[in-house]
Parts: sequence; structure tokens; C-alpha cells
Amino acid sequence: ISAEEKLEQINKKIIQLKETERQLAYEEDTLTNLELNFEGYQKPVKNLMRAITGREELKQGLIGPLGSLLSIPEDLAPAIDVALGARVHNIVCDNENTAKALIEFLREHRLGRVSFLPESALQVNKIDQQSLDTLGREKGFVGLASDLIKIRPGLEKVLNYALGRVLITDSLDDAIQIARTSGRRYRIVSRSGDIMYPGGSMSGGSSNYEQSGLAGRPAKIKALQQERRSTSEKITKIQSEYDNALEQLHLAAANEKDCLNSLSQQRKVYAESEFDYKSKENHLNSLKNSVHKRQFAIEKTKKQISTSQKNYLDAEQKSEVLRDQIAKLDKDISKAETENRSASEKRELLRNDVTHLEISLQSLQESLEQLNNNMQQSDKEVKNHEKRLTEIDESLTSHLLRIEAEQEKVKTAQEDLKKIEEKLRDLEQSLQLSSQQQLSMQQEKRDLYQNLQKKSEQLGLLRSDKTKQEAAQQRISEQRDDLLNRLWETYNLTLHELEANTVEIYSQADAKRERNKIKKELEAMGSINHNALIDYETVKQRLESSEAQRSDIEKARGELREVITSLEHAMRESFTETFHHINQNFSQVFSELFNGGIAQLNLSESEDILDANIEIRAQPPGKKLSRLSLLSGGERCLTAIALIFGILQLKPTPFVVFDEIESSLDDVNGQRFANYIKRYSDQMQFILVTHRKPTMEAADRLYGITMQERGISRILSMKLSN
Repeated sequence: ISAEEKLEQINKKIIQLKETERQLAYEEDTLTNLELNFEGYQKPVKNLMRAITGREELKQGLIGPLGSLLSIPEDLAPAIDVALGARVHNIVCDNENTAKALIEFLREHRLGRVSFLPESALQVNKIDQQSLDTLGREKGFVGLASDLIKIRPGLEKVLNYALGRVLITDSLDDAIQIARTSGRRYRIVSRSGDIMYPGGSMSGGSSNYEQSGLAGRPAKIKALQQERRSTSEKITKIQSEYDNALEQLHLAAANEKDCLNSLSQQRKVYAESEFDYKSKENHLNSLKNSVHKRQFAIEKTKKQISTSQKNYLDAEQKSEVLRDQIAKLDKDISKAETENRSASEKRELLRNDVTHLEISLQSLQESLEQLNNNMQQSDKEVKNHEKRLTEIDESLTSHLLRIEAEQEKVKTAQEDLKKIEEKLRDLEQSLQLSSQQQLSMQQEKRDLYQNLQKKSEQLGLLRSDKTKQEAAQQRISEQRDDLLNRLWETYNLTLHELEANTVEIYSQADAKRERNKIKKELEAMGSINHNALIDYETVKQRLESSEAQRSDIEKARGELREVITSLEHAMRESFTETFHHINQNFSQVFSELFNGGIAQLNLSESEDILDANIEIRAQPPGKKLSRLSLLSGGERCLTAIALIFGILQLKPTPFVVFDEIESSLDDVNGQRFANYIKRYSDQMQFILVTHRKPTMEAADRLYGITMQERGISRILSMKLSN
């Protein structure tokens, strides 16, 4: 993978981290809004906290729900939530007067019942330190619940009141053992939410609990804030590393480009030098061959000159001999002239021979001179060639020096290229580290989503429990009110009077016998109605009023029967006429949609036409007349569409909305349906929800809904041209 591709991957990862940050911000805002709006608390608590908004006189002394004041470690959230129970909904205030004023406000505005914890009036009965030290030596003992969590400063008394006698253990087995050790005097809760009550009763079982509930919501908001800040810091760090890596990559790319250009230029110069060197070397070889040939020619010429000199010396010697002979002959001729005239002819012949010998000698001398000239010319050429060879050697030496210099430059460029490659490797290692960080961030994101899903499930469970608790509380409240009403109606006693007259029962059987005895005495006394006359006059007036109302009702009933009869007659006439028109329209539309065939509406035999059943019979082209239930799915759909348009033709409406009405049709019938709607679009406006291409092609305007981001829908529209 190239550095550019890795940078692109890091950029995508930065975008994903920003999306994670946005999701965390969304969760934080959601939980913050839930906390600010007191969502999840009992309805009376929510009603009270919302009602006092803007009422400064009621806010004085009010601190808030207990659950919103606690900070709970995540591993103890299930145990603390179970330990608190319904007390998480209790409202903390400063004193009893504040609680009294808030109770009066609840009663006045009928907002429900709320439990208050006035901080100044609470009597704390916290487990003593000696007992805690003794229990601390037991296996699985975690601590006192009030010591394991935190509350807003100054409210430690409230925390000790709520959880000062609740112990936390690692497991249910540890809770059982500690309960035995402590004499079952305390409430003990395990980390998983199982409870040991004082006296020995137990509660527990399976639970889908994962995140903290109301009591853990502030801690969850803080955790989300910290996680969001951590993610933001990671984004900033990776963005900085990305920018630095990108800048280094650009610098490395620029250096690489310069080095490549320099290397290319140097390679070009090297190639030119190498070509020049090879051409000079070829020329040198050619000159060497030429010199070799000239040397061979010179050697051959020298041999010829040596032979010629030898021949010349021989000729000289012969010439000397001939001169001596000529001289001798001249002497002989002179001598012979005197002696014999006949020898003159012989002398002439000898002179001719001498002349020929002189000519031959002259020719040999000229040849010798020519050979001398050739030797001098060859010597000059040898000197010129030697001078040229010297120049070529010097040029070759300079080219070799230039080649060595270029090779040094190439080595330098290669070293620079190696440095750049090392920088690129360092950048790739940095990118790999960023990739590993991104993988860890993706894992964290998946964990966040899993936690969010579990939290949503827990929120649903909490809401369900809340609904059940509210219903149970409502039932208890109704039962209490019913009992109080029965107490008042039966015994004419209030709750306070009953509490004042309460006596301790030692035997339930004796109490029942005493109750039955009192009842019999009351029954024997009989009932006395001191207001019988008044009641009689009242009942008499009611009877007279009822008689008058009855006569009016009877009269109105007769009038209504007449109206109903006339309406039924008008309805039968209107129904018969309308049914006839709809039947005609239905048959016509059916033939148009099916491109043939017949269809009709029939009424079943009945005494009253208004109670008759309507039967649809259709005969598509090529089939026999049958009921609607015997047709195929597409045929039934198109028949139903024909019936709808038969009704619309009788009474058109401004708007007609169809929701995937043609989903069961094939392409041919779908095209017929689209064309048919297009014909009536100038009379009625059709709004269709569809996935079929023919219907969309026939529409004047298309609207689409897309969701590019989770939870955010976007509407797209497009006007189609004719």
C-alpha cells in the first residue's frame, strides 16, 4: 500500500472518530436531557420537579431526587440500584417545613404522592465501626454501601440513612455466610443484585441488568463526558500526526522528485558521455588499425628500401665494374683503333651497352630517391599518428575523469534516494501505528454501541418495571382509599380515630368471635332513618320528573321511528340508484383495465336490500365468469382497482392516496394501471406510495425518503418532464 493510500485510510479513520465523538455527544445530550427532565422517575416526582420550575419560593430548601445526587462506581451499580429500591425516587430537602410545603403543593395540585427525606429530621442508625471491622474479615465482604459510593457534599447524613445498614458482598454465598455471622440483622446485597433481608428472607434470580439505572445516570453522564474528551484528544493527536505525516510526505515527494530529476539528468549526461566514450573508443580502434596498417606498410617499404639499397649497391658495384671495364675498353679501343679499324663496330656496340647501363643506373637512382621520399612521408605520417594518439589518450583520460565524477554524483543521488526511502519507511511505520490506534478506536466504538444497545434494553426494562410499580402503587392507593371509605361508611371512623382506638389482638379467633357478636347486636338493633320524610319527598319529586321524562322519551322515540323509516326508504332508493351506476362504471373500467372481459356486482337475496351481501363476479379475457375468490392474486388486485375507479367515477374526490395498490400486478397490468391513472390525473390528484417502475414513470413528480445518517431522514423530490 502506498503512503498516499495509507494517509487516505487515516483520513477516513479520523472521520469515523469524529462520527464516534458525535455519537457520544448525542448520548451525553440525551442522558443530560433525561436527567434534567427527570425522565425515569415516578410520575409524581416528575410532576413535582416540573411544576416547581420557576417557583423560587418552593425551590428553597429542595435539593432533588436521591438518585440524581449519587455517584456510583460502575461495578457496584447493580447492587446499589437494588439496595436503594424505591428510595431512589425519594426527594431530599433541608427540613420538615420544606417537605410539608411540598406535600401541600402536591395535594393542592393533585400531582400524586411523593416520599421526602428532610435532612435535618433523619435519624441515622449506621452500623458501628467495630461490627464492620469484624465483618470485614469475612470472605467476599466488600463494604458498607454508604461508604462505597459518593453523594453531594453536605448530604452524608442522607446517604447513611438510605444505605447505612446495607452490606455489599461479592456473591450470594458470601452474603449467606455473612448473614449467619451477623445474626441476620442487616440487609446484604451481592454484586449481582441478590438480597438477604434481615430475619433470613432472600430475593434474587436472573436479570438483564447491565448499566446503572436512575442512580447511576449522573455517573454515566460523567463517563460519557470523559470518553468524549478522550476521543476528541485522540482525534486532535491523530489529526496532528496526519498533518505532520502529510507535510513530511509532501517534502519527501518534492525531494524525491528533485533527486529523480537530478538522477535523470545525470543519467542522461552519463549516457551521452558513455556514447561519446564508445565513439572515441571506436575511433581510437580505427586509428590503431590504421596505424597498424601503416606500420605494416612502413615495414614493407623499409624492406623494399633495404632491397633497393642492396640492389643499388650491387648496381653501384656493377657500375664501378662497368666503368672500369669501359675505361679498360676505352683504353682497349684506343689501342685497338690503332691496331684494327674493324674493331670500331665492336666499340660502338660496347658504347651502346655502356649507354644502356648508364640509363639503368639513372633509373635506379630515381627509384632510390622515390623510396627516400616515401620513407620521409611515412615518417611524417607516423609522427602525426602518434600525435593524434596522444591527443586521443588525453581526451579519453578527461572523459574517464568526467565519467568518474558523474558516477560520484550518481552515488550521491542514490544515497539521497536511500535516505528518502528510509523516511518513507518511517512514515509507513507511523501510519501503521496510527492504523493500530484506529483499530483500537473501532473496537472501543463497537463496545460503545454494544453498551448503548444494552443500555436501551435496560431502559426498556426499567420503564416496564416503572409502569408495573406505578400500577401496583395505584392499586394499593385505590385499595387504601376503598378501605378508608368502607371504614367511614361502615363504622363512621377516620384513620386517625381508628389508630387511636386500636387495641392489641392476642387471639385472632377471639377477635373474630367478638366481631360477629357485635355485628349481631347491631343487626338486632335495626336501622333508624331519621330523614325518612325528607327522603320520601325527594324520591317522589324524582319519580314525577322521571315520569315526565319518560313521556317525552316515548314521544321522541315515535318521531325518531318515523324519521328512521323515511331515511331507510331514501337510503334504499339512493343505494339502488348508486349501486346501478357503480355496477355500470365497474363493468366499463374492468373492460378497459383488462383490455376486454366483463364484470358485474350482484346483490344476494334478502328481505331488506340494505342488509343484502354484495357479490363481485368477473370474467377476464379467456376465462369463464366466476367469483372474485377464484381469481388469481393479480386478477383480484386489478378487479379491486376497477371497482375503486368505478366508485370514483360516480363521486370524484380532489385527492386519492394509494399505498402500493399495484404491488401484486405484473409489468403489463402495472403499465395499464399507470396509463389509466394518467388519463384521470387532470380530474383528480393521485398520491401513490409505490416501488413499481411503470407507476413512477407515469408520475409528474417523485418524492423519495433517504436516511444518510442514523435517525435523520431527508426528503428528495424530482419533477419529471413530459
